[in-house]
Amino acid sequence: MKDLRHLRKLGGAAVCDYVENNRKETAVRFVLDAFNGKVDTIIARLSKDNVGTLTQEINDAFALVNLNGSAFRNAKITDEYLASRLAELKFGAIVIALKEQEKEEQRQIKEQIREEEKAKKEYERAIKEAEKEEERIKKALDKARQEVSFASEEQKLKFEKQIQELTEKLKLQRKRTRGLFLWHS
Repeated sequence: MKDLRHLRKLGGAAVCDYVENNRKETAVRFVLDAFNGKVDTIIARLSKDNVGTLTQEINDAFALVNLNGSAFRNAKITDEYLASRLAELKFGAIVIALKEQEKEEQRQIKEQIREEEKAKKEYERAIKEAEKEEERIKKALDKARQEVSFASEEQKLKFEKQIQELTEKLKLQRKRTRGLFLWHS
């Protein structure tokens, strides 16, 4: 497969049976312009889902231009030039597929970043809640300790039991908070 411009320069893109050089060049330019105009229009509609359809349309344009070019002493597009234009379509489809793949990868990266930010916010909220709970238990424990000093013997037993329960609760809450810190690390 040769470069399209190279084929046109060397006269390998189209041929004609005219002997006179001026008429031959005119007929070749005519069929090339007709074919390239159709192919450019077809390739402009390229997407990842229509490569087969567009390939057929290019082949149909090739047949039509060659059929109509027969009126100009068999002016026609060469098979090699057709192959080059079909390769152009194929490579265009590959570029589109790569761009879509890159878009999908970028979308996945953004989604992952959103999920990580969401998890971070949930973690920070859980830490704040754990610290608030720990602070609430400390206050209740301090209050119970203060009330013990003013309580009767019967009430002291009740408050000491409450202090013991709150101390256990505080230990559990601290474990949970440390667990959150360790989980995040």
